[in-house]
Amino acid sequence: MPEAMPLRATVAAPETCPTVVPSFAGAIQPILNAKCNNCHTGFPQPWALMSYDDVQAWALSIAVDLTHCAMPPADAGTSNMTKAELDAVLGWIVCGAPNN
Repeated sequence: MPEAMPLRATVAAPETCPTVVPSFAGAIQPILNAKCNNCHTGFPQPWALMSYDDVQAWALSIAVDLTHCAMPPADAGTSNMTKAELDAVLGWIVCGAPNN
């Protein structure tokens, strides 16, 4: 019998920009460093998340992956993002992914 895969839910992205826009440097990059950049360094993975330009270029894909709970994957060697971390990253994207 094949091994069961853990269930992955979906989360809702905010519909409007939060009153306080999450800071890329102060909030988003540290979350990505902790939860994503053990894999997403650009090699061998195809898309790096190491700089603002990297992240901004993939912002919509990141939002889709996060709302579908596809990233970080269960075998990534890191814990899932907390609700606060998801809210920060998704809120930042909804605000236009500013370089702030």
